[in-house]
Amino acid sequence: MFLKSLPSHSFFFILLMGAQSLALSTQLPSMSQAIKLYLPIQKALALDSFEDGKKSAQQLEDFLKTSLTSSKIKKNQREPLKALLEVVTPVLNSPNDEAIRIQFGHVSKVIVSYLKANKDLTQNYHLFFCPMFPKGYAFWVQLKNEPLANPYWGKKMLECGVKRPW
Repeated sequence: MFLKSLPSHSFFFILLMGAQSLALSTQLPSMSQAIKLYLPIQKALALDSFEDGKKSAQQLEDFLKTSLTSSKIKKNQREPLKALLEVVTPVLNSPNDEAIRIQFGHVSKVIVSYLKANKDLTQNYHLFFCPMFPKGYAFWVQLKNEPLANPYWGKKMLECGVKRPW
């Protein structure tokens, strides 16, 4: 009865939304999804938006915690997701901007290591290195279609970075 009272285009919209929800609910937790949640942290730090960086880190942490409790997780994804959780949580507890950037380096190290071991996933990403950052791991990942944006120096040295091969 409900469907008969809807215009025909509404029915197709409901059908499409249901299919999208089903696709999302059946997706297996993966590092590919985690990498997509890492990218907003990088962008926020490049813009010196530390609150947004922490909010994005919180979203990544929430995803990781949920993923690690899922029975759907593939065995080969558990360890990298667990390693990422161990380094993203300290971002949330960092006492100042410099500490956030340093801790972000630990997050980047896990992401970069995973991508280097799974080169088939690197086609949409560039790897960058900041030779001027003296306080830890200075590599990061960005989407290929975006301009260089250094998360370790932010606006102070936004374009400081060298593209590196995978």
